[in-house]
Amino acid sequence: MTPEWRSATLDHMLPQPRTGSPRHRFVAVTALVAITLSACSDDDPAATATTATTAVPVTTAGAATTTPVTTTPATTAPATAPATSTPSTSAPDQVAGDDPAAETRAAFASVGPDDPGCTVAVGVGGEVVFAEAYGAARLDPTEPMTTDTIVDIGSTSKQFTATAILLLEDEGLVDLDEPLATYLPDLPAWATQPTVRQLVHHVSGIPDYIALLANAGFELTGSSTDADALAALGEVTELDFEPGVTWAYSNSNYFLLGQIVLAVTGTTLDEFLAAEVFEPLGLDMVMDPTAALPGKAVSYEGTGDAITVADSKWEQLGDGGIQTTPTQLVSWATEYWAPTLGGDRILDRRLVDAVGFDDPSGVEAGQYGAGIQVFEDGGQTFLSHSGGWGGFVTLFVVQPDEQVVAAATCTSPDTAIGLGIESELDLIRPWLT
Repeated sequence: MTPEWRSATLDHMLPQPRTGSPRHRFVAVTALVAITLSACSDDDPAATATTATTAVPVTTAGAATTTPVTTTPATTAPATAPATSTPSTSAPDQVAGDDPAAETRAAFASVGPDDPGCTVAVGVGGEVVFAEAYGAARLDPTEPMTTDTIVDIGSTSKQFTATAILLLEDEGLVDLDEPLATYLPDLPAWATQPTVRQLVHHVSGIPDYIALLANAGFELTGSSTDADALAALGEVTELDFEPGVTWAYSNSNYFLLGQIVLAVTGTTLDEFLAAEVFEPLGLDMVMDPTAALPGKAVSYEGTGDAITVADSKWEQLGDGGIQTTPTQLVSWATEYWAPTLGGDRILDRRLVDAVGFDDPSGVEAGQYGAGIQVFEDGGQTFLSHSGGWGGFVTLFVVQPDEQVVAAATCTSPDTAIGLGIESELDLIRPWLT
């Protein structure tokens, strides 16, 4: 995915430039998701899969549905739906602004009760201080969105795949400076060139498998498997560029990192994350993009009479796939200032060797670390990653020094584009001192 929410096309996703600069992430991701979905139904599938962004404007109106928010993580891993509790709408003493909760609500004021919905959560110092939902989780029949409604976070999942690789590096099972072919020897000869580290930072030159499958006739609203993606990559004869020469967001990088986890552990990425990340941290998350989870929202594209279900049955893991809620993402974010998985060793390596990427105008928009984007604004450092897949659009942003995090997901790019949010900064800024 790319760094922008409104230009989101299809991604599986992130801070991209799958397209754009960090300041317009939310909008970019949304646009990319919409572009991707429509592209898949066109005669030229190649136009479909490029990269997605992470920023989407949010201006929702309509009554907010709130449910209790649990400030302590659940003790069981990938369960059905995260426990609910009532969100605190009053900001703690350290939060700035006259009424940050009111500002956040105003940003979602455009979302009506019969529109595809959005959920948003904010955390300060490891505690969820705000969580609300707007619009509908399902349109036919209409069911209201709640803070417990499960959503697909798309490329925002990449930070978890990176965490798996860093944990395996810490155990001596993966060497980031070894070529990809060391772990996946059945790939073509080009796999001897990029290192695992270059995949982590999107400088491998490996073409995006989503575009490859789209060119082969696969539709996003259809299905595809790991075998399909590996077969498409197996037909690649050369890399898009020499590894390390430039930065280019490619979902293949994180899909293949997931395959490395399987190769060295004998367990699939989703099983590894459940046992080594989600359960130890008490996170109610599951990596399974096609799971029929109770309480999961339906995603859409289009408006009015033209609105259609945008669900995708693609099964690939690593570049996307996590099903959860914004409140759970807020709980996860404490790993960026008070890590328990691998301690400071892992935290430091998340940002070591981060690679700079440019916005469309050629100006550096930030750096890409291990599944997380890093950028500066107003003298502060922010970490973020957007996601867009199958109609879902997600924003995730952390200001680690103030220990503030914000996350939001909308179930339609059209809903997201109408929001009063141009970037992830608009989402988090009201809550900063």
